[in-house]
Amino acid sequence: MRGRVVDSHRLPVVGARVTLTSITPDAPSRGAAISDAKGMFDITGLGKLRYEVSLRHPDFPDHRFTVQCPNAEVRWSLSYGGGLAFEVRDQQTRDLLSS
Repeated sequence: MRGRVVDSHRLPVVGARVTLTSITPDAPSRGAAISDAKGMFDITGLGKLRYEVSLRHPDFPDHRFTVQCPNAEVRWSLSYGGGLAFEVRDQQTRDLLSS
């Protein structure tokens, strides 16, 4: 399988780890690649099976989904996400101290 990993602005994501693992119990198959400077990756030797795809990059939440392989060239988009929200409250009064 060959393709490109981009962000939500359609810019290449460099260094994304793309892993495909067969979800067919009696046909184990697995492949992995790291996206290059153009976001491109190429995984060879995959059978005509359904695969779970794992996309990982430190700047994005992990993505998982399934695909049928082989497939035409694909483009997968990673979305920024995650974050942290919190409130600071007085222990006795429970009044909000900051927002």
